[in-house]
Amino acid sequence: MHLYILLIQFPTWIFQDHRFKNLSVTYDPYDKRMSAFLSHGGLGSTIETVFFGKPTIMIPIFFDQFRNSHMLSRLGTSVTLLKTDLGNLDKLKSAFHKILHNDSFRKNAEHVADVVRNQPIKPKELVVKYTEFVGKHGPFHQMTPYSLKMPWFQRHGYDVLLYKSTFYLLPSFLFLASFRKFVFSRNEIPASR
Repeated sequence: MHLYILLIQFPTWIFQDHRFKNLSVTYDPYDKRMSAFLSHGGLGSTIETVFFGKPTIMIPIFFDQFRNSHMLSRLGTSVTLLKTDLGNLDKLKSAFHKILHNDSFRKNAEHVADVVRNQPIKPKELVVKYTEFVGKHGPFHQMTPYSLKMPWFQRHGYDVLLYKSTFYLLPSFLFLASFRKFVFSRNEIPASR
């Protein structure tokens, strides 16, 4: 069983540093030999796999990676595994088998890549269009960030600090004060008459 995983050839990744500029990297998304992509589901690798139409196995770890991996799973271009699944050889084998032998993942990935590449309005054109529109017609009050409308104590988070100190520190302080009073009140020697 272990041999199945070891026969898969993974692309070599080389740290991008000036000291390694003469080394060649074997990863090429245009290379037809690349059947699938194994990723943590970060935004860069998600955009890259969508644009180049490669099916993926995603193992999200935190933040937006869960959303990215589930988005590609819904589109039928990816298999999502949890990081706890890395120790389960059967799940890994099943995921690699699905991606490499089920042609629907490749077809869906190529379809999504075609849709992304052939948008009616390119993203750069859209940014330029809206920037020119705002420049011509002036700023709109809807575009003002809400944080500029907040009072200074909310903008800097002092309201949250006050809330936390009131509901977390105050009860702790009262508990310690009452505990101290209870402990030291028992040690007092009553005065003799």
